[in-house]
Amino acid sequence: MSRPSRLMIVDDQPAEQMLLRTACATAEWDVTIDDQRSGQEAINALRRNHADQTPTDLVLLACYLQGTTCIDTLRIIRNHPGLSHQPIIVFSSTPILSEVIQTCYMLGVLKCLERPGDTTHLVQMVSEIKAHFSDDGSLTPRGPWVNSSRLAVVREMNARMEPRVLAAARSAVP
Repeated sequence: MSRPSRLMIVDDQPAEQMLLRTACATAEWDVTIDDQRSGQEAINALRRNHADQTPTDLVLLACYLQGTTCIDTLRIIRNHPGLSHQPIIVFSSTPILSEVIQTCYMLGVLKCLERPGDTTHLVQMVSEIKAHFSDDGSLTPRGPWVNSSRLAVVREMNARMEPRVLAAARSAVP
């Protein structure tokens, strides 16, 4: 049985939310959209949806909310037991700082996207996101969600940790 995909758009700019809604409609995506204006509203809605057993399939989280980045919101979501694996895409209408991108990937976001300024490319971006959903409305592992930035960060962390782990293991041997 098919159902609409459940999408949450978190942005403090109503015009940005409307652009994404319009792009979803233009891409003919059967989607139910829950608009939230702040990170705290999104966290409350995600918790409520989780408790009601109607989880959000994907969160589109604006990188910059009321003068802050999305990092605090991501940390709270990742620390909530039922939301630790919530699929999230971070987006911005301006370039995202590389440190913010690295932190987002370390916090498990699927993708960091710069929202295109023109409607045609925005619809194309939404269509690419839509391609990761199955016919029954749920998110699937189709396609390359993990990009090279995230892999580079993971490799760098492993390279830093490996000598420490090996040293600890050697010192533990009598």
